[in-house]
Amino acid sequence: STHTRCSTEGSVCYFGQGLKADYSLLGQHGELAPFSLRAVGSNGDGLIRGQLALAKTSSISSTGAVGSGVQLGAVASDEYLYAAIHVFPTVGTTITIDVESDDNGSFTSATSRGTLGPITTTGGTWLTRVAGAITDDYFRFNVTAVTGSFTAAGAIGVQ
Repeated sequence: STHTRCSTEGSVCYFGQGLKADYSLLGQHGELAPFSLRAVGSNGDGLIRGQLALAKTSSISSTGAVGSGVQLGAVASDEYLYAAIHVFPTVGTTITIDVESDDNGSFTSATSRGTLGPITTTGGTWLTRVAGAITDDYFRFNVTAVTGSFTAAGAIGVQ
């Protein structure tokens, strides 16, 4: 199997909100320890499988698309669109980021699906999940307002 670090835009990553986790470490001292991990998100969705759409960057100081568009597939009527942005220390004053979708990777007719922010502090900010159906299959982050300079990373997923 292949394991990808979630540091390259377009790479698979898992993210979750308000996790309730159970962890059990088993085995004897000195032996390889098997373990068990169970995680459930605060909205019952657990971990979201998505893609990194914005690798950690400290250059967000103007409006416009940031990161890379990711092709996740359409959002079926029984699925949701999820997104999260993490702002790292040394933040500007405020930033607002839309999650956009389109039917093509050039985003020639992008549609806003939801807004993150305004964000004014470090930490994670979650998009209120957006119900399908959404026929577009490409998604990206677009900064709509910013004052100062921000270091941030973000992921988008469909589940």
